[in-house]
Amino acid sequence: MINKEKVQEAAAKACELSRENGDESLSVAKITVNKANNIVIYLTKLTGVTIEDCSRVSKTFEQLVDREEEDYSLMVSSLGCR
Repeated sequence: MINKEKVQEAAAKACELSRENGDESLSVAKITVNKANNIVIYLTKLTGVTIEDCSRVSKTFEQLVDREEEDYSLMVSSLGCR
């Protein structure tokens, strides 16, 4: 099973890199990781999470966590609709 601490660090770093592009309030709200290495990252942002936010965090996360090292599935979403 993938290390949840590693997932949390990579998700936080992915949000940090997105904030450098102007999304100051984008952050990780919740992370779930199960035994099958299914990772779900829930984002939050004061102005509402967009699909572009999710896509950017997903792509950055995948650059930070090597699938060759340990295979996983990834879903990045918001906590809910406004």
